[in-house]
Amino acid sequence: MELTTPTGAAFVTALAESFGAMPPMTIHSSGYGAGDRDFREHANVVRVLVGEPSGAVEATTVEVIEANIDDSSPQVVAFAAEKLLEAGALDVTILPVQMKKGRPGVILQVIAHPQQREALAALIFRETSTLGLRFYTAERRVQARESADVTTRYGVVRVKIGADGFAPEYEDARRIAIEAGVPLRMVLSETAHEYLKSR
Repeated sequence: MELTTPTGAAFVTALAESFGAMPPMTIHSSGYGAGDRDFREHANVVRVLVGEPSGAVEATTVEVIEANIDDSSPQVVAFAAEKLLEAGALDVTILPVQMKKGRPGVILQVIAHPQQREALAALIFRETSTLGLRFYTAERRVQARESADVTTRYGVVRVKIGADGFAPEYEDARRIAIEAGVPLRMVLSETAHEYLKSR
């Protein structure tokens, strides 16, 4: 059956730039239209929203990839997580779980941009013993942020700044702690102190 008219398809093809989560916007008006046919799987309704960007925090659609693993060593799983981050994953989490037959295992969870899905899935299959993956789409909210360089007695550390707080960049602090031969916590503390002093 026809789910859209040729005119409707032409409008979408000509005007749409992308699809996914609704972007942050101020809605000025909305409209609804309903078809005559009833579907079991979904409503036969189309909605149109008219608005403009609101300047609010970013809304994005991300892909979540998960694997249950109970027969890989911790070293293998940790190495896979490291490779996934190097390959562009937004985040990687390793969760301890108890699996069937009482076996301890982990859930390897990866958050990624949708276009990274197949490349990261192939990497998980290559680097771990898993035989199956789960995929699902989630909506992600990202707080607007900026960064600044903070000079400490140990060196310069980048600081991530959001609307409700700040955090020293871990990799900068780690590198400086190793180079200066001081505890990481001292570099983090010194960075926070210098940042607050400069505000």
